[in-house]
Amino acid sequence: MRRPLCALALAVTAVMYLVLRFLPPVLPDYAEFDGSTVRLQGRVLSKEYRVSKNGGISLLITLGNIHCPSGPPTKNHVLVRVPVSENDNKTEYEGHMSHIPREFPEAPEDDLTPIGALICVTGKVRAFETARNPGEFDARLYYRTLGCDYSISGARVTAVNGKRSVIGDTLYRLRRAMAGVFDRCLSQEDASVMKALLLGEKGWLDQETKDLYRRSGIIHILAVSGLHISLVGLGITGLLRQIHAPKCLQRLLAPLVVSIYCLMAGPGPSSVRALIMYLTGALGYRIGRTPDFLTSLSLAEIFLLLRQPLFLYHTGFLFSFAAALSIGALMPVLPGKAGKTLAIPALTLPVYMVSGYTFPLAGVFLNFLVLPFMQTLMISGGAVLAAGFLSVRAGRVTSLCCHVILYFYKALCTISQTAAAEQFVVGHAQPVKLMIYLAMIAGIIAFSRWIPGRLRSLCLLVSMLFLITRHPGNLRLFFLDVGQGDGIVLEYRGHAMLIDAGSSDRNALEEYTVEPYLFYEKIGTLDYAVVTHPDQDHCGAVKELLERQGKGAPKVRMLLLPSCTETAMEEAYRDLLHAAARAGVPAGYLETNMSLHTGGLTITCLHPEKDSAYQESNAMSVTLLVSYGKFRALLTGDLEGEGEKHCLSVIRSRYGDTLPVTVLKAAHHGSSGATTEEFLNTLRPAWTVISCGRDNPYGHPHKETIRRLRNCGSRILDTRECGGICFETDGSRVFVSRTQKP
Repeated sequence: MRRPLCALALAVTAVMYLVLRFLPPVLPDYAEFDGSTVRLQGRVLSKEYRVSKNGGISLLITLGNIHCPSGPPTKNHVLVRVPVSENDNKTEYEGHMSHIPREFPEAPEDDLTPIGALICVTGKVRAFETARNPGEFDARLYYRTLGCDYSISGARVTAVNGKRSVIGDTLYRLRRAMAGVFDRCLSQEDASVMKALLLGEKGWLDQETKDLYRRSGIIHILAVSGLHISLVGLGITGLLRQIHAPKCLQRLLAPLVVSIYCLMAGPGPSSVRALIMYLTGALGYRIGRTPDFLTSLSLAEIFLLLRQPLFLYHTGFLFSFAAALSIGALMPVLPGKAGKTLAIPALTLPVYMVSGYTFPLAGVFLNFLVLPFMQTLMISGGAVLAAGFLSVRAGRVTSLCCHVILYFYKALCTISQTAAAEQFVVGHAQPVKLMIYLAMIAGIIAFSRWIPGRLRSLCLLVSMLFLITRHPGNLRLFFLDVGQGDGIVLEYRGHAMLIDAGSSDRNALEEYTVEPYLFYEKIGTLDYAVVTHPDQDHCGAVKELLERQGKGAPKVRMLLLPSCTETAMEEAYRDLLHAAARAGVPAGYLETNMSLHTGGLTITCLHPEKDSAYQESNAMSVTLLVSYGKFRALLTGDLEGEGEKHCLSVIRSRYGDTLPVTVLKAAHHGSSGATTEEFLNTLRPAWTVISCGRDNPYGHPHKETIRRLRNCGSRILDTRECGGICFETDGSRVFVSRTQKP
C-alpha cells in the first residue's frame, strides 16, 4: 500500500473526531473555587511576559506537578499570573504601543523562578469560562487543550527550591537576552513583531497590531511554524557548507540547532509539526531515501493527536495542517498559477468557519507579496541579534532592513483594509456540509487524472461556494447570555435586528459576545440596532458596535431609539446619537403603533408613546411585539411602572383583554417591580426568558416574579442556567434550544 502512514493518519483523525463528537470530554469546572485565595506548590514548566489590554504587564508562569491541599485539585497544569506593572491610565486600552513603557520592567520573580524550580505561590483562583453563546471563545476548552485547568491571578511567590532545569532555563534566558536586544535596537512596535516572529514571544504584541495582521490574513507569519523552521534549517546548512564543515557535522548540527530553536520558541502545534517534518526529511536523506511530504505530515499529525486529541479543536493545529495539506496534496493537482492560488484558501476556509467566521480575501493576495520577504526579514533579524549583542549602535544600524520590511507589511495591511472586499462573513460550518465539502476536495485530488485541469479549478470553486452558501431560514429569535444585561438577535430570511446589547458585569461585550455570535450566524449587516432605553446594561455594546463601524464590526444600517422629549434625553442617549453620527449611521425613533412588515413577519412597537417623558428611563423602554404566523413574542426591555400600564392599555385597545404570546422577555431581568400579575394575565406566556447575571447584586430574578410566572403556567428559561436561548419557528411549530446543558 502506497503511503500507509497517510491512511493511518486519516483513520486516527476520524476516530478521534467521532469520539470527541459523540463522547465529548467532561472538562473540570472550578467555578466553586473562583475568587478564593489559595497557596499551592508546583514546578516551573515555562514562562512568558504578556501585556494586558489595560496596559499592565504580567509574568505568566505555567506550573506542573501541582500540590494544593486546601484548593482545587488537579493533575494537570496551572497558569500563574504574577503582576509586574499596572497601567496608571484607567481609560480603556486601545492597543497602542505608547501605553507600554520603553524599558520593559523585569519581574523580580523571573530571576527567582528558574525553569524546573519547585516554587510556592499564593493568589486567587480564576476559573476559565466556557462559551455561553455560539461563536464565543471557549477559554476552558482552549486552556485544557494546552494542559491548564485554572489560573492564579495576583500571584505572589512565597518560596523557591533553587534547583533548575539546565537546558530549559538556559534556553529561556537565551530567549530573554535576544528579546532584550530587540528592545534596545528596534522601535517598540518593530521589537514586538520581531519577538513574536523569531522568538515566539507573542505576549508583547498590542491588540491593534494583532487585529491588523489577522484581518489582513497574514497573522500566521507571527507564529513559529514550518516557514521559520525550514528557513533556520536551510540557513544553518548553508552556513556549514560555506565554511566547508564535514558532512557528518552538517547532518548532526543542523537538526540539533533546529530542535533547540523549536524548544526555545515554544513547542506549539505548528512548530512541532514543522520540526517533525524537518527531522523526518533529514533522516530520509541520511538513510538514502527521498523524503515524502505527505508521509512526514501524517507522522506529525499522528504524534500530536495521540498526545492530545483536543488539538482537533485547536485553531493553530487546524490552520497549520490545513495549509500544509493544501501545499502537499491539493496544490499539485491544480493547473497554472491562478489555480494553485486556490489551494490554501480552499483547505483553510473550513478552519475559518469554525473559528472567527470571517475570511480575509485580501490575505489570498497579500501572502504572495509578504512571503517572499520573510527570508530576508529573518536574516535581518538574525543580523540585528548578532550585532546587538556586541553593540547597541551596531544593532540599530543593521535594523534598517527589518524596519523597512515591517513598514511595508503594515502598509499592505492598511491598504487592504480600505478595500470593500477585504474580508467577508462566512459563518459557521454545518457538520454535514463540512463532511460533504471535504469529500468533494478528496474527490478532486483522487480523480485528478480523469478531470481536465480547468475543470478541477472550477469544481473547487463550486465546492467552496457550496460550503459558504446558506439558505435563509424562518424566524429565529436568540437571547444572548450577556450576564447582567440584555441582548437579543432576531433573524428572518436574510434580515437581522439587534435589540439591546449591554451588560453591567462583562467587559468588551461587543467584541467577545455580540460580534462573534453575529459572524457565527453569518450576519455581516444589521438592518436595525434597537436600544430599548439608554442604560449601560442595554446599550453599552451597541455603542461599541457603532464606534467600530468600518473597523471590522458588522455594519449597522439604522439605529432606533425610544421617542422622547428633548428634556428626557439622558447623557447616554445623546452619546448614542453622537456615536451614530460619527459612524454615519442614521437614527430613528420608535413610538406606539409603528410597525415593520417583511414577508410574513410583523414587528409592532407598543410602547412608548410619541415624545414620551418618564421620570425613570426604565418606564420608556421600547416594547416590541413580534408576530409570525401563530408565533408571538413580546420583548419588553426594562418596562415597569407607568410604562407597563401604558403598554397594557395599548394592548387592550388593539387586541382586546388578552394577547396570548409564545415568548415573553421578562422585563428588568425579573425584577419584582415589573411583569406584574395583571400584565401576565393579559399575555399568558407559554415561555418566559429571564436575562440576568450570576450572583448579581440586585438579587434578580426576584422570588415574587418567579412565583407570578409559575402561577400563570409559564415555563421559565434563565440565561444563568441555559446560556444562550434560541427560538426557531415556521409560524406554527416552535423549536427551543439552549447552549448550556441542564
